[in-house]
Amino acid sequence: MRKPSESAVCNNVENLTLKRIVTVRQGHKLKAMTRLNYLKIAIITASAVLVLSSCGDKEDNKRDWLLENVVVSEYYALSDYVFERRYDYEYDSQNRITNRITTTSSVSSSGTLNYNADGDTVKYENRYSMARGTFAKFSQNGNKITIVEASHPNANLFTDVNGELELNAQGLPIKLTSEVNDVWYGSSGSSYWSYSTVTLTWQNGNLIKTEWQKEYLNIIYDMEPGKPVIREEGTISGTNTYIYDDKKPPFHHCNTPKWLLWLLDYYGYNMNNGYNENNIKTKTKEDGSTIIYEYTYNDYGFPVIITWVEGQITYTETYTYQKK
Repeated sequence: MRKPSESAVCNNVENLTLKRIVTVRQGHKLKAMTRLNYLKIAIITASAVLVLSSCGDKEDNKRDWLLENVVVSEYYALSDYVFERRYDYEYDSQNRITNRITTTSSVSSSGTLNYNADGDTVKYENRYSMARGTFAKFSQNGNKITIVEASHPNANLFTDVNGELELNAQGLPIKLTSEVNDVWYGSSGSSYWSYSTVTLTWQNGNLIKTEWQKEYLNIIYDMEPGKPVIREEGTISGTNTYIYDDKKPPFHHCNTPKWLLWLLDYYGYNMNNGYNENNIKTKTKEDGSTIIYEYTYNDYGFPVIITWVEGQITYTETYTYQKK
């Protein structure tokens, strides 16, 4: 006899059970069931419960588990101090991020993403509680993304960023070139310029290597007479490599373009490894040091706690998900 499929069992288990549980009557008298019949009923009923439970687990596993919030804890061992911040995420009907709210004990900000109808232009606006913020526009033309960003996080600092991001055939970023101009106004201030190139290498949907180089010029001045002007310039470079596990990352069901998640992460807006297919196990930095990431997973294979140590700081990230 051919074994029925699991879906067929899931759909018909109630009928199967009811057909087996039969009360046999003879005339007006109830015929006693044998112990064998009771044993059969008990086995079938237990099997039904197990199959139904299994069906429920599979249905939950098929749902779009979306990252709802992240709590980041930084423990500074030397000063025995803990700093915490929280990220809350909102999504549109296509499971793309539309807002990320960042909250700390002293400040909050709201980072909104607006997509045009074709999805090739994205506007990002990150507003702080003091009504200043960052405004960026990412425009796609073929495999190139044009980047224009203006940042005004406080009354004295202004930042302009212009760049271009190149994508591969899978829509993953492979090269970024960007120019940054920072100006800090005040009784003392600075002017900072840099030109950066970042080359990215991917394997099985995971970023396995980044190679970067930056030219920079930094001028620091003081308005007080007699104070010297400090000029710093040079070129720095480095390579980072990554190794991954085989589990799903927090943004596994998020449909925000991976190039956009990587860009936001690169510019300092922590996007929780959302552009990779799996989770980072180790990161080897340009100085040869290695960071090891440790994970606790839920029943559906998503990380719920991540910990790692970098220098004298211990980081812990706690993840909460929502089902759609």
